[in-house]
Parts: sequence; structure tokens; C-alpha cells
Amino acid sequence: MKHAQSGFTLVEMMVAVVTSSIVIAGALSVQLVFHRSTNEEESIADMQANLDGIRFFMQKSMRQVGAGLGASVAFYNCNGGVERVNTLGVHNSNALPAVPDLVDGGVDTDPDWIEYTLSSNLTVTYVDGQFSRQWADVKDNTGFHHKNVLGLTINGVTCLMRLTNTVSNAHGDRLHFAPAHGGPFCMNQVITMAECGLSTNSAQTPTSPIPIMNLGEFPFHALRVDTTTLPNTPMLMHGVRMLQGTSSDYTWTPLAMGVEDLQLAFHVDTSDPPDDRGDIWINSRDTLATEVGRMRALRVTVVIRTPTQSASVAQGRPAFEDRSAGTPDRFKRRTMQFIAKIPNRPGRGGTF
Repeated sequence: MKHAQSGFTLVEMMVAVVTSSIVIAGALSVQLVFHRSTNEEESIADMQANLDGIRFFMQKSMRQVGAGLGASVAFYNCNGGVERVNTLGVHNSNALPAVPDLVDGGVDTDPDWIEYTLSSNLTVTYVDGQFSRQWADVKDNTGFHHKNVLGLTINGVTCLMRLTNTVSNAHGDRLHFAPAHGGPFCMNQVITMAECGLSTNSAQTPTSPIPIMNLGEFPFHALRVDTTTLPNTPMLMHGVRMLQGTSSDYTWTPLAMGVEDLQLAFHVDTSDPPDDRGDIWINSRDTLATEVGRMRALRVTVVIRTPTQSASVAQGRPAFEDRSAGTPDRFKRRTMQFIAKIPNRPGRGGTF
């Protein structure tokens, strides 16, 4: 008696294996495409989140920059010399340390960067009586604490020093900012006061109210694109100048990854005398960018890119302000341009 044979022939099995392989390969291909698409969407979402964060950070900072200060500030740095800088300064060259680079006309070849003096504390008092290069009798020393940076503004220049002591005596409230009162603070030097007109240690009596601003502990800030630490991953860095101990340099921390360009332009008031309205936009190469008192708004352009080159079509970094477009590549990019108002005007301060 013959039994019927059951099962698959070799040909049938080979057909089934090939068919299964095609189906699995197709499924894996779909999975890879989906995975790649998901990663790209996440990268684009991260770029947009970083752009939104940068906009919020800069708009908030510009609202406070230079509040209560003169157009320039003077201070004794850790390198043994007096610096005098604008409360808001832009650099067309991305070089660090900053180099003189404001030349009308021409083409920019790298990102801009910006330095600013941020009044983060905003506690204010006034000279009430006499003052010298070492101390000041004030209306009230409430809210002023050891290590705070003080700004004393005379005739439009703000001299900065560290607060070393507060006392209440027969003179009333007094602030001390002389080296004799200690502390390893580079800014704590009476020589700075010469920039505000005090050339001797003699006590002076103001002829008009002289404000003293408490700026907190770290008033010097900067934003700069770092293209060298990780060449394949440019970053927007936030810097703070310590100005104590032995350091006059910025301490940098990443603010946003993937930022490859930062371009700045200013809305300036060209009227004489200024009428508090912006007339023209200028780029960071214009010499008018040094006149802080004429700045009414800052136009910020940020270009950010994905970590890897995955675009199907090669395109270069877009051109903005005075910088031309970049060499074509396959990075995906997002750009954002926004306005940050600069509401604070440089203070004239008092006289003596």
C-alpha cells in the first residue's frame, strides 16, 4: 500500500525563503526610513527649541543692558591695567581676544559676537555728603553686600569697583571700595576712579547727585559662536568675566548647540540731538556701532544646523547682513531673525 508524501519541495522552499527575504528587507527598509525621518524631525525640533531659547535670552538681556550706567564703563582688570569699554559692544571679527575691527564697508567672513554690561541687581543709592576714591557717604546702603560690583557714574562714565565693606557711623551710611579693606578682587582698585575724574585721594563734595549702582557679582557678559573647540559641532557660547582672583578672561558655557552663524545689526538714531527714534539700520562693520547712546534696537540673525549632513540637496549657509553665503553642503538648517529693543539710554550721572 502506497502512502502519499507530504511537505514542500526544494523549489517551493527556495521560493518561500526568497519571498520572505524580500518582505523582511522591505519591512527593514521602511523601519530605517521611519527611524531616519524620526531622528531628523527630532533634530529639527531641537533646532527650533534652541532658536526660541536664544531669542528669549537675548531679548531679556537687551532690556537690561547698561541700565543706570554711562555709555562706557572703566575698571581695573586682573592684568594690571585700566580698561574702558562700551556698555554694549559688537565685534565683526570672531577673533578672541577681541581685535579692533569696525571698518566701514567690506564683507564679513565670520560670525559676529557681542559683549555687554548687564545690570542684574539694579539696587541704586546716591552719594549723600562726600566721597573719595576709597569710600562714599550714601543715602542708604541697604541691599549692598560684600563682593558686589558697584558703578559710580560721573559725567557719562561709570567707574566700577568691588564693594568691600558697608558701615554706619557718624557720617551715616558709608560704602568702602578701597584695597585696604581686603579681598582678592581685581576690580577693587582706586586707580579706576581716575577715569571718572578723581585724581587724588581727597574727599569731594558733589555739585549734582551722583548715583551708585549695585550690579551684582558678575556684570560682564558675552555671546560668541565657537567654531574651533568642536569644528564639526559649532556652538553659541555664553561668557561671563569673573574679574577676581587672577582672571580677566571670560568663562564660557554652551548656550545652544549647532549655531554656526550670528549676525548683528543696529537701529541707530542719527539725529542731533538724538530724538529717541531709530533712523537707519547699520551692520556690525559700521563705525556708528560704537555709539551706544544712539542704539535703539538690535537685529539678531541666528543660523543653526543639524549635527550630520543628511539633506537630499546641497545648499550653503544663507547670506545675512554683511556676510556672504557659505559653501554648499548637506546640512539641514533653520534660521531666525528677530528684534531686541534696547530701551535703556546711557546715564550722564552726577558732577563734582
